[in-house]
Amino acid sequence: GAVGLACLAAGAALAARGGGGVLRGSAGAGAALQLQQVVAKAKHVADNDDDGTDDEGKKKDAPKDVSEKSENKQSTKKTEEQPTCVRAHAKDSPGLFCWSVMFDSDVSLIKSQLTGKAGQFACNDYAVISEKDMVIGEDECGEVRTWQQDLPEVKKGMYGVNAMTSSWLNVPVFLICWDRVIQSGKVWEQEFTVKVDPDAVFFPDRLAGVLKPHVDTPMFTTDCRFWGG
Repeated sequence: GAVGLACLAAGAALAARGGGGVLRGSAGAGAALQLQQVVAKAKHVADNDDDGTDDEGKKKDAPKDVSEKSENKQSTKKTEEQPTCVRAHAKDSPGLFCWSVMFDSDVSLIKSQLTGKAGQFACNDYAVISEKDMVIGEDECGEVRTWQQDLPEVKKGMYGVNAMTSSWLNVPVFLICWDRVIQSGKVWEQEFTVKVDPDAVFFPDRLAGVLKPHVDTPMFTTDCRFWGG
């Protein structure tokens, strides 16, 4: 390469020099001519190295690591240029992650709420758990799908006979769903997690105002005066 030829030129120069440092006689003239030829060739190779071609004028491939770094840099730039979706209430404070369980009779109601950004869909973030994996609508981030979860069948209670309510005895359902929500990690992304019934008239901004004094305080509350509400 250019470095090897430059070394050869230096060696020829040393061989052609006498004690006084000048070229001497016919041997010196021949060495001088050889030196000029070697230096010229070294310069030619060095110039080719600079313009990215070899001795035959062929284009040389860029080093692999440089090429990979360039591609990675371009890929990173493209990623940075892509805007991140932000939901309408993503920056509300305090933050609420709201979720509900949807059964077949709740589908149209849930879809209507999502379309109108009402109820749980006016929270910072939200999820709908269902036995079916389905699209329930769209928001600022694209399609909104349910979280599919196998759920047990439950019966209605009879107040004063076999239960303290005449509604569905759905504690086994919600225990499974609470586990699913906690495992998702969503509960740690907002200040509060809210379990909502699909048919509840719910105003997240009002609840947020009530909860604001309790930010950073571990707590549990219900929406009525019983059971710690």
